[in-house]
Amino acid sequence: MVVASPDVLSGTPVVRGTRIPVYDVAASVAAGVPMNRVLAAYPSLDGDKVDLATLYGVVLDILRARAASALRLACRRP
Repeated sequence: MVVASPDVLSGTPVVRGTRIPVYDVAASVAAGVPMNRVLAAYPSLDGDKVDLATLYGVVLDILRARAASALRLACRRP
């Protein structure tokens, strides 16, 4: 349900069939915006797509943190 194409928002991950960036939806939820307001802001989404975008954002943050840690460790090695 999340896709990225260079033809849509320069490859930014979006909810399939929309031009809604996954990060925007995830950031709204992370900021505490109630589900009904998120759905009102993005009427082409349903609750499942909002949940997916939120999960995608969380997992991506975890992966980025791990990659950054690995890079810091690699830079410390002689």
